[in-house]
Amino acid sequence: MLFDKILGNSNIKNVLWKKEINKWLLYVNSKGELKRFISRFMKMDNRKINEALSEISSAYFLENILNFKVTNWEVPTKNSKNVDFVIELNSEEVYCEVKSPSWQSELTEREKLGVRKVQGKYKKNEVRFFGHWRNIWYAIKKAYPKFLSDCKNLAIINDDLFTGILDFPNDTAIKIALFND
Repeated sequence: MLFDKILGNSNIKNVLWKKEINKWLLYVNSKGELKRFISRFMKMDNRKINEALSEISSAYFLENILNFKVTNWEVPTKNSKNVDFVIELNSEEVYCEVKSPSWQSELTEREKLGVRKVQGKYKKNEVRFFGHWRNIWYAIKKAYPKFLSDCKNLAIINDDLFTGILDFPNDTAIKIALFND
């Protein structure tokens, strides 16, 4: 399995999760882009691994589930920046930038400096407040400088938050992030 060769030493242990990631790795390999991701995987930095997997899984989803063709990877835009990949939509290019906010971004400064950041995402009997609009707004803020004004752009938020953005019962957080200053 390709997963074992590349991420066998990672902290990913669930067999079903490994099989899913293996599909993504085979996909990105078939696109001739696996080599570009290898260095990010080899660092064994969980944040970098999750960011790379978010990019690959987003492209996989768009192409294999939604039937959009991924035409290019790491395409230069402006300000010496690149978008993650480009898809084709009705013969037009759509520049795609994937952002992957994680649960660690929701920790308080005190928690980030302490042991909480290494205790794993879920902790028994832990309850916390969250404001998804901040994560959505920040992801868009980070993606926006990469976008060109004369073409279609897509900011993809592939999150690993304590409570996923799409798990929220309504779109209030999305509207706040998009329409409030």
